[in-house]
Amino acid sequence: MLNRMETAQPGSQPHSQAPRLHAILARRQTSPLPVLSPDAAAVAAALPALRLTALELLGTALGGDMLAAEYLLLQLMSRCA
Repeated sequence: MLNRMETAQPGSQPHSQAPRLHAILARRQTSPLPVLSPDAAAVAAALPALRLTALELLGTALGGDMLAAEYLLLQLMSRCA
């Protein structure tokens, strides 16, 4: 038998019960670009591996939900102008 969440149509839930993703930490940056090390090529080469590691850690923390991990990583890196 389906529970209430499985039978609900998208957008039909009250706002108080709809799943949300909130900001975990917000900081104002003094510069739009992060400080890069003198060896920018080495940093750029390490970025794909760092991204995968971050996604694995976030995915584990989110119960294996890799789509939520992608969205969380994007949210953590986003900047509101």
